[in-house]
Amino acid sequence: MHPSQLVRSGVAAARMMATGKATPVNAMVALTNACNSRCGYCDIYARGEEGEMSTDELRTLLSGLKARGTSRVGLWGGEPLMRPDIGEIVDHCHQLGMWTTIDTNGYLFPRLHERLSHVDHWMFSIDGRAPSHERNREAGSHPKVMRAIDHAADVGAHFWMLSVLSRHNLGDIDWMLDLAEARGARVIFQVLHHAEAHDGGKGAAILPVDEAYRDALRHLLRAREAGRAVGNSEVGLRYLL
Repeated sequence: MHPSQLVRSGVAAARMMATGKATPVNAMVALTNACNSRCGYCDIYARGEEGEMSTDELRTLLSGLKARGTSRVGLWGGEPLMRPDIGEIVDHCHQLGMWTTIDTNGYLFPRLHERLSHVDHWMFSIDGRAPSHERNREAGSHPKVMRAIDHAADVGAHFWMLSVLSRHNLGDIDWMLDLAEARGARVIFQVLHHAEAHDGGKGAAILPVDEAYRDALRHLLRAREAGRAVGNSEVGLRYLL
């Protein structure tokens, strides 16, 4: 994040703590339920697109967030790059002066990134080596996200990676860190959360046992202490542990 935006975020957070008045300093906005992927632990796409906000409604929402103190907005879905108006939405965030990130599976990134020059930071979803990633997500998905990551590195886009830890990929943590370090990025690791809400309970089949999750989190804490490319905070990892 640009230093001036960090300062604005810090000032807003300090004001919130001093006054006790809640401020949406950081906001995540789900732009769509539509998705061009069928991940094993997610069925957001099945909710349908009925009721999604129009371009004008999103402009109003984003302007309202800015007026209430938001300095960073994360755009996600579904797959946000599937919205035909994604460029307009990103440009509006930029005009408002908000640091803008997009969470994406990467499938459309190589084709669309030039139209989205005002995205400040990208988050690509990758869950490990091809077999692990595709067991979590879908067949044929690994080359697509790797193409996006390599393209982002080649064009100098700012990006990190997002990895969901499941029964299938706990052994790929170091591979993920190696990949991030080779591409000048970091990795945020997530535990698989609210599976029943997002996939009708299918995700329970790929939840690791509790101790396996704890071992993975301990491994991440040691890796972070050693200076590796772990994007999670120590506080966050210890909370999960």
